[in-house]
Amino acid sequence: MKKAEVTVLEMGDGSVSIEHRGKPLNATPFHKIQARTPECSGKELMAELAERAAVNAGKASRRYKPVRSHPWKQSRNGRLKRAPTFV
Repeated sequence: MKKAEVTVLEMGDGSVSIEHRGKPLNATPFHKIQARTPECSGKELMAELAERAAVNAGKASRRYKPVRSHPWKQSRNGRLKRAPTFV
């Protein structure tokens, strides 16, 4: 429903209804969906961020290395490419 035209109806009692081509849509007000985050001090925040960085440090350092038989490492005839040697 990207860029679809909808009709927003406000009832006399203050409730809001949204319709698309005459059919009502299910909608939840944003203020009811949003959850409050717990408040914390700057020290607690920095400790939490440091802890998360330590957990993710091992994951970010690994680099993908394709196996020897991977198509990226093979030429058209199926052999591995090797750099020419000069004497």
